[in-house]
Amino acid sequence: MISESCYWKDELYKCYRALAKFINQNKYFEASFVKAEKAIMLSAYILRKLDDAEKIPPAFLKDSITISYYNKANERVVDHYTSIDFDKNYNFDNEEKETNTTLYFLDQIIHSFSYSIVFAEDLKTPEGFFLNSDKTKNKKLYYFPLEKYLMLILKVSEGWIQSAHNHRDEKTNEMKLVKATYQYPDGFNLNKIVHDTFKGKIYKR
Repeated sequence: MISESCYWKDELYKCYRALAKFINQNKYFEASFVKAEKAIMLSAYILRKLDDAEKIPPAFLKDSITISYYNKANERVVDHYTSIDFDKNYNFDNEEKETNTTLYFLDQIIHSFSYSIVFAEDLKTPEGFFLNSDKTKNKKLYYFPLEKYLMLILKVSEGWIQSAHNHRDEKTNEMKLVKATYQYPDGFNLNKIVHDTFKGKIYKR
């Protein structure tokens, strides 16, 4: 259980900074990819736990988002020895779209099996990551844009609950957060911050 969310949101902000620095590196080393992977994994876990602890509006992770995916290409089993063979495992000639809750895609990250950073065509700028979970690895491979993921991180890390409405469940008698208003600092522009990140201007609190 999370008692004070500000410290966890500080960690989320650090995850944003780590990914922002990774995006804007001139050279990439194995340690760079490990730091990015850790930031993605840790941020997904924190987002899930903040939702579980009712420290963010319930709608945040219930909102639907749409990302691309590629179907399994054959009957080849995806395991720890074949998980990196993306070209052999999945059909990249046919890009599909899937709409699901933000929480569903966070669970794909938390339980990730296949994973890889994806670079833009210039091979210089990271633009997203492939992933699937232990349950979806033999069905499809998702592609999550880093731009969309950074927006999700900062949407949570840079705000706080200003007002909340709770309701006691008639069956369980548990008090639940059903609605909340989130407040951000004056002048906070999420779209601009993330857009500027890819231009080398990393957001500072």
